Amino acid sequence: MSGPGESKWMTMAEMVDITGIPESTIRRWMKWSHHMIETKKIKNRRYFSKESIDIFQTIRDLYDQGKTREEILTVLEETTPQTYDATPTYETHIQSSRQHDQNAMESIIERNTQALHATAHAIQMMRTQQQKIESLKNEIEELKETIREKDQKNEKDKMELLNEINNMMLELIKNTKKK
Repeated sequence: MSGPGESKWMTMAEMVDITGIPESTIRRWMKWSHHMIETKKIKNRRYFSKESIDIFQTIRDLYDQGKTREEILTVLEETTPQTYDATPTYETHIQSSRQHDQNAMESIIERNTQALHATAHAIQMMRTQQQKIESLKNEIEELKETIREKDQKNEKDKMELLNEINNMMLELIKNTKKK
């Protein structure tokens, strides 16, 4: 018998082969007796425990005796222990996986939020630095203008001094020639 890696489990097709009960009948009976039949579902395939064979055969025999669904349920509840659907462990795994995914998403959101805050802070610092740079550029231009003005004044003063020295030399030469 094939199952999801365990010989304790069998597929619907195997259950039909063993019991001779049509699949549609098994599905219908499962709707009202599922709490007594151990099953699990993996990737949309339902697996039945081997113990389920006896329960399905008992249901068939009781129907053959003319019993109603309520009477069959009463007999089964008195003779069959309550079982469980083993699927919740798979669903629990999915829930755990979803919780893990949610935690991971929250962590990603937190890191992205921190990155956004850091980026906003960096942008603000860049704007402040740009303002300082613009201010320094303006100050440099003002200093260049001041230097140009002083250079012009120095050039003018130099020319005036040279003219004065030239005049003095001319005067000295004149005076020396007169003597």
